[in-house]
Amino acid sequence: MTTVCGLNGTEYECKCEEQHFWPNDTCRAYQVCDGTVGGTCGCIQALPLEGPLCQRDINECQFSPSVCGPNSTCTNQLGSYNCSCLDGFTATNSSLPISINNICTDVNECLKTSEFCGPNSHCTNSFGSYSLFLLEWIYCNK
Repeated sequence: MTTVCGLNGTEYECKCEEQHFWPNDTCRAYQVCDGTVGGTCGCIQALPLEGPLCQRDINECQFSPSVCGPNSTCTNQLGSYNCSCLDGFTATNSSLPISINNICTDVNECLKTSEFCGPNSHCTNSFGSYSLFLLEWIYCNK
């Protein structure tokens, strides 16, 4: 079994073993041990009888295609994952979490960097980066 029974104050409760988690926090409302035998337990009431109560952590970051979409990194977390954009990229909609439906797109740094050298420079955006060229030999303060 992947759950263990432990004393929490004055009552026993179910806890997942290391590297396991309760899917969708199902057991949170039913964390009382039922039929304690040898230090293991199952949670009572309203849980499905088939299938494991506690599941091994699934590393969503190993899925192909990536759950985060292109130009991003995925960090596995116990029972979840986190997506972040690579440098030079930003989420299509910054108010939503990064996902396959809200991918990281190239930032046009030239729209932000024109003030570096003003009219005496030329900015060229590239995928995930940019290049800044001086048109005259002047001091450019980045």
